[in-house]
Amino acid sequence: MTDRKIENIISELEKRNKKDEAFFGFYQYGGDKDESCIRANKQGLELFSAELLKARLEIEQRNFENGEIEPFEIDISWTDSNADFYFDSLELTRKIRTEKESFPEYEENWKDKLYGYLIFGIIVVLVIMLIIGIITTLSWIF
Repeated sequence: MTDRKIENIISELEKRNKKDEAFFGFYQYGGDKDESCIRANKQGLELFSAELLKARLEIEQRNFENGEIEPFEIDISWTDSNADFYFDSLELTRKIRTEKESFPEYEENWKDKLYGYLIFGIIVVLVIMLIIGIITTLSWIF
């Protein structure tokens, strides 16, 4: 598909859909990140599709010499403000995925580990304080 056809599609999608009638948001219905969904009406899906098509056109215009991944901001001002999370940008790349490699996964650093230990320590202290409080209260009663 040519860039001109994609531009025409974007123009048509934006022309026939009003942003104030569009409903689109990312929601998490469970406790884990894989328990997420998109809630959208027809207008929301078409407007978000237009944003993705704009990103596709931007890949052709970008120069990836400074790095293999470059950010691209998308317009989410019309999306549901009560959504659980937002994607306000995309990371564009021309890199072709092979079977052996995928996008790098997030690696936990020392700050993340320290934060986890700190939270665990706070919980342990609170539990100890709760036990001491219960014992003290029982000793006053009896």
